[in-house]
Amino acid sequence: AVGKDGLLNLQLLGLRKIPLSVLKMKNLRKLKLDYNEHLQIQRGFPHELSSLSLLSLKSCKMTSLPENMSIFTKMTTLVLDDNRLEQLPEEIVDMTTLVSLDVARNRLYSLPDEVENLTNLKNLNL
Repeated sequence: AVGKDGLLNLQLLGLRKIPLSVLKMKNLRKLKLDYNEHLQIQRGFPHELSSLSLLSLKSCKMTSLPENMSIFTKMTTLVLDDNRLEQLPEEIVDMTTLVSLDVARNRLYSLPDEVENLTNLKNLNL
C-alpha cells in the first residue's frame, strides 16, 4: 500500500516488470524498485508514472534506460546507483525538476552534453 507520503516500496521482490496494479495508484508519488535484478522496462516508462517525484532503481542490473525519461515532469530524485548503465538517455536533460541524480557505480563513460540544462540539480553522485 502507498504510505501517507505517497511512497510505495517494492524492493527485493524479484520483479520482472512494474505491476499493472501500481499504475492504477492515484496518490503514488515515490516508487522504490531497488534490488529487483530482473526488472525490465523495455517499452518505456508508463505514462501513469509521470507524476512521480522520486524513482529509485538501485541495483537492478539495468544496462539501459528507456528513451522517454521526459515524461517525468515532477521528478526531483532519480536513483540509478549500482546498475550496468553505459550511458544515460539524452532525454534525461529534459527532467529540469531534478534536484538529485545518483548514477554512481555504473559503467558510464560520459554524460549527455546538455546536462547543464538541469538547473535545479543540487546533488549529482557519480
